[in-house]
Amino acid sequence: VSLVNIPPAIIPCVTFVLCAVMSTVTGSSAAALLATMPMLFPMGVQMGCPAGLVLGAICSGSEFGNNLCPLSDVTITSSIGQEVDIIAAVRTRVWYSLAAGIPALILFFVFGLATTKGVDLASLSVDSSSSLGLIFIIIPILVAVLILRKTNFLVALVVGDLLGIILLLILGYSDVASIFAADGLLASGTLSLMDVLVFMALIFVVLALTEEVGVLDSFQTFMVRHAKTPRMAETVSGVFTCIFCAIIGSGMSTIAFISPIVRNIMKPFHIARTRAANYIAGFASGISWMVPHGVNTLTGLAVAMGTGVVGDDFTMLNFIPYNFFCIGLIVVYWAAILTGIGRKKDEGGLQNEV
Repeated sequence: VSLVNIPPAIIPCVTFVLCAVMSTVTGSSAAALLATMPMLFPMGVQMGCPAGLVLGAICSGSEFGNNLCPLSDVTITSSIGQEVDIIAAVRTRVWYSLAAGIPALILFFVFGLATTKGVDLASLSVDSSSSLGLIFIIIPILVAVLILRKTNFLVALVVGDLLGIILLLILGYSDVASIFAADGLLASGTLSLMDVLVFMALIFVVLALTEEVGVLDSFQTFMVRHAKTPRMAETVSGVFTCIFCAIIGSGMSTIAFISPIVRNIMKPFHIARTRAANYIAGFASGISWMVPHGVNTLTGLAVAMGTGVVGDDFTMLNFIPYNFFCIGLIVVYWAAILTGIGRKKDEGGLQNEV
């Protein structure tokens, strides 16, 4: 496939937008990351863009939809945790996402101009197999459509997996023996999840033990006692969310754990439930991409190195500073908390923040 007349300097901008669209449609940062990385990352680097800047754009765009899409696990978990309607949360969250996303787009343009080796129009040949792989985007789209049509979640996932296997066979990426062998794709995929599953299980075991011995209740009581005003209540909640996420490196685990605590802190002040759901999700999404031990950052680095474009000297410090959208989320929500912008009274939890 020949990509002609593409200014290298705008590659980070284009990459961010494409990944943002992909993640918003699918509701998954992982789907956007894995679908776009094989083509966009090598293309950007070969055209003269810094590898860290390109990867930062991919990570930023991938998290944009993950934080905003109503089908996203981040959106669903944060909304349920604050007992608020998912669509109401998305309706109010979009303004914060744009407040972080527009400056991120501008920064990708500015850094693209400043750091690319040349801004002349260029052409690049890309392996057709990489572009052909984009067809796999129909898998998360199909799963999203099935869920919207109220298909059972597990059934939707199984259908998506079956479609993926069929596409692998049709496109010649694999054969039946390779897929179902003892060391084949299914077995390898299952084993690759074991570390993550064990990590998540240990987190919930520790949380359960903490709650059982009363540490959680004592901590919650301490925070409620020191939250004297709405601003202080939100500040305490925000600090706790950021610190907890920075320690464990998992946005989803953070949201699941701190949501009930934040709900109890906010109740006496009758602050809009959508607001708490939004800044919990924003901090968890942002911080989880900022820490070197985070699942997101580890995945991004592993996939980038898997393309063969960067060497062993490429580290997280090369791309974390360029994750402008996630940095923007943290800044935007802290600004909202400290200034009080958007803070409104609870009107039942379904439609309570503009």
